[in-house]
Amino acid sequence: MPFMDHEVVEFLWTLSPELLVRKGVRKWILREAVGDLLPDKVRTRHWKVGFDAPEERWLRGPLKELVLDTLCCSQLKTYSFLDWEKVRVAVQGFYDNQTGLTTNRLWRWLNFELWMREFMNGRGLT
Repeated sequence: MPFMDHEVVEFLWTLSPELLVRKGVRKWILREAVGDLLPDKVRTRHWKVGFDAPEERWLRGPLKELVLDTLCCSQLKTYSFLDWEKVRVAVQGFYDNQTGLTTNRLWRWLNFELWMREFMNGRGLT
């Protein structure tokens, strides 16, 4: 997040609303500030363009073993809020192209479990 520096955010809070939105154009002051750095096509567009990570390629390629080891392990059985068997079947089905498990959901499950292990010491929320 390029603009999440606390000093930038604090500075933006000091600006008048007219500098932030002008005639319906959001981030007006930023667009003006980068006027000579970006092509007008990019600087003047009004839709968001996010960072599109190649999650499916990662999940089916270099992260496949991590996903299987992480989401098909018995540690998930300890979570009272999770049906471990359904997760295991869905994950296996993802790799067999047999379930409706989306890449987005699998990515979130993987990151959630890794977060739980890192910050909850593997205890889960039981």
